[in-house]
Amino acid sequence: MAGVYGSYWVSGNPPNSLSGQWIGTSNGDPQALMIIDLDRVRGRLSGHAYLFPDDENIPSTYARIDTEDTVAPFVIEANTIHFLSDRGYQPTINELRDFYPDVTFPKLVTAEFLPKSAEKIELSWKTDAETYGQATLHRTVSGEISKVLSNPDVTSWDDFQKYVTDKPNLGLIFRGQSAPWPLRTSFHRTNRRDLIRYLQDDIPRLHHALSPRTKHFFNLSNPIENGAFLNLAQHHGFPTPLLDWSRSPFVAAYFAYSEAKDHEFVRIYAFDQQMYEKHEVKKSHLNLLAPHFSILEAISIENDRATPQQGLLSLTNLEDIEGFVLIRENCANQKYLHAFDLPRHEASKALSDLRLMGITRATMFPSIESTCLELRRLHFD
Repeated sequence: MAGVYGSYWVSGNPPNSLSGQWIGTSNGDPQALMIIDLDRVRGRLSGHAYLFPDDENIPSTYARIDTEDTVAPFVIEANTIHFLSDRGYQPTINELRDFYPDVTFPKLVTAEFLPKSAEKIELSWKTDAETYGQATLHRTVSGEISKVLSNPDVTSWDDFQKYVTDKPNLGLIFRGQSAPWPLRTSFHRTNRRDLIRYLQDDIPRLHHALSPRTKHFFNLSNPIENGAFLNLAQHHGFPTPLLDWSRSPFVAAYFAYSEAKDHEFVRIYAFDQQMYEKHEVKKSHLNLLAPHFSILEAISIENDRATPQQGLLSLTNLEDIEGFVLIRENCANQKYLHAFDLPRHEASKALSDLRLMGITRATMFPSIESTCLELRRLHFD
């Protein structure tokens, strides 16, 4: 089996590596959704496996994985940790007994992994509490091509302006991209998936490095300040499981056209937040949650960019955002996510129109540098 992955391109993962996000259903006791998030760390697989039981009277569970990165079958033994997936909370053992008085909580799990291909793992598991299961997991990959088809009736900058001004935009939010890439967070684009590692290692490291440079000391144990800190990090290039959105279709258009370079089309996404949140429960935690895609309105602390950009954020623990949203659309018989592919050659006209609306680099990124660059572009280039 050593060469089984050689002919695959899998979201930037190294050949012959199981790193990635794997999702499937575990049959047994209990029936459950299973997710495994694996990072490749110094040649080893490091991450966590999560079990989300169908029965709400049983808590969710996760276990750590740390093993050689191999495509050969392997076995792990790990301690089990129980949590409440509706709120992303890890209770004490006494709290667990109060919440679930009739449940026996396993302390140890043994799992046997059998990689079948670049996209499929079979595994079986059992615990010291005599619970067990078998699962087939598939690697989730966002890929290079978006799953969302562009609106065929909106094919030019003029079409887009007419579309967003003729239709009421109540409840819609927008995101501009320089090409029709699929929706994918910067965290997942770095081929990272393990959010526990991210929260335990990366965020404290960033907080330590930034605290001497910020006037405000961010209290990361406060959910509001934690969101503001991630918002700040996102706007300064640090990988996060967030995506930037705007309430303004024209701000989104600015980001699409201002960064357009090598592709024939730019893309503007529109997401019906209002309709989506009528059917889906909003989550505000980074980990210990079942798969989700949620919209957040983080407060702006030391982040001058958020207000002029009319910004808000999406938060997810998923590699394949579009695949998840399309499934939720089918379940609710609704359309949440829309896309508009507009010709790149119209960038000059679009940016000129946006300038008349007061949407420029200087207004989107308030700073002396941005003002100088904007005036240079207007009068010297």
